[in-house]
Amino acid sequence: MTVTSPRPRLVIADDHRLILDAVGFLIASVASVVGTATDGAELLRVVATTQPDLVVTDLSMPELNGIEATRQLRARPHPPQVIILTIHADPAVARAAFEAGASGFVVKSADARELRLAIETVARGERYISPSVSLDALDDTRSDPLTEREREILTLVATGLTAKEICERLEIAERTVNFHKKNLKARLGVGTTAEAVAWLSRQSPQGV
Repeated sequence: MTVTSPRPRLVIADDHRLILDAVGFLIASVASVVGTATDGAELLRVVATTQPDLVVTDLSMPELNGIEATRQLRARPHPPQVIILTIHADPAVARAAFEAGASGFVVKSADARELRLAIETVARGERYISPSVSLDALDDTRSDPLTEREREILTLVATGLTAKEICERLEIAERTVNFHKKNLKARLGVGTTAEAVAWLSRQSPQGV
């Protein structure tokens, strides 16, 4: 059974009006847009007025860039979660974003499904980074190439559960399970789910 939770209230910031409109349209099924901004300074004002749960902001903007805006937003008493949306897939840029307090980093080459997944992931308190960006950006000491949710799903796959059974167990949509499976294979550099399970077995020789 899939549990329906309230959609997060969201502010979008980008200096291109077309991007603002497109993102708002693409994420309408998973979030309620309560404000938009076309530069970093305006973003701070809009957030102060609307008090959103989550912000999706471009990296390169006039007045204040996305990383500095994130740093200032996260320093507030009741800060929103922040997802950086950018053309840059550089791990160093992603690392700077996370160090500033971002919870998500999505490259603009991603499709709409990935952006929606990022919003859902960050909204439940987890971090998200596009598979095309090295996970080293999350934590220099991180040794696990998978996110917490990806490892959870791969572990359930290894026990023999189907995608439908996993979605019922985790109370998420089957398309989300399949998307996580696609991402984890990309992170591990394998072509099949069986290869991913074999990787997990090697990491957990006592069983999964």
